[in-house]
Amino acid sequence: MVEPLSTASSSEFPGQATTRWASLFRTQVPERAADFVGRLYSPHALRVGRVDGFDMQLGGFEFGSFHVGAISYGSPVIAHLAPQRAHWVFSRLRRGTATRGRHGRTFGAGDASVLAPGETHEVHMSADMQLINMRIAHEDMIKACHALVGVEPGERLGFDDHLPAGSPGSEALHRITSLLALTPRYPPGASARFERSLQEAVMFELLLAWPGAVSGYISQPANLPETTRRARDYLHGHLEELPTVGDLARHCGVSVRALAKGFARHLNTSPLQYMLNLRLDRVRQQLQAHGRQGNVTEVANRWGFTHAGQFAARYRNRFGELPSETLRKSRG
Repeated sequence: MVEPLSTASSSEFPGQATTRWASLFRTQVPERAADFVGRLYSPHALRVGRVDGFDMQLGGFEFGSFHVGAISYGSPVIAHLAPQRAHWVFSRLRRGTATRGRHGRTFGAGDASVLAPGETHEVHMSADMQLINMRIAHEDMIKACHALVGVEPGERLGFDDHLPAGSPGSEALHRITSLLALTPRYPPGASARFERSLQEAVMFELLLAWPGAVSGYISQPANLPETTRRARDYLHGHLEELPTVGDLARHCGVSVRALAKGFARHLNTSPLQYMLNLRLDRVRQQLQAHGRQGNVTEVANRWGFTHAGQFAARYRNRFGELPSETLRKSRG
């Protein structure tokens, strides 16, 4: 059976009666639920724990190119998400639990996560789970990042995939989806420009509040001296070449000592430490990509870490866990 969700209680979705939230879809047939969600986010397969209790409900709204949705299933389900996506999906649990993989990290009410373009996930969800999702095109996030920090992040754009309840990123996502839902619908025409401006503000706040690959840029002064800025941008664009501090100084046309003084004064670190942190960040991003880009040793070697023990210690010092733990969690 498929019916409009408007027959459901309005309490099922946040503020549905007075905001942009609308009833979009309801079904008791798992295959139809998988098809609908798959068309909204990415190819999707569902395994249902109790078919007799299955009652998938989806509410949501469009805001410019964003889509905000609230989804529940009424039964324990396992969702398999394929990687055919060109967008990010930021999620926050309103209730219930969700676990990445069979033995992965479990998210509770108020926790937030993000699914990157191209990622594959298996998610185990409790019967009482309700998830709030916000879908944002990858191209839009790239443009917002460039507008905010003046740097084109390309494929280096990334976000931490788990934020606990009460964290700045989780609270920002909750605030954003609530405010978008409360924004009135204005007549066509100028309203499109108005919504685009709000979309940009939303992406700016996510970039500012959510830890990720651009955090280093955001924490830096807006107006770096030319030499320091050139050195920083060169590192971000050529890190895979594993440049030395000498290479960096030659590229910028200054001495190693002058380069070090600029980094110490304006970035509060040394060129060598800055490069080390960037390389560790790249390792983490690739390990979080579900092992598709190699095992721990292969990824570490790719970014210049050839001493396993030293690498593991540095990684744990920066991220609070061993690289093998990051890989295990990403694979579920």
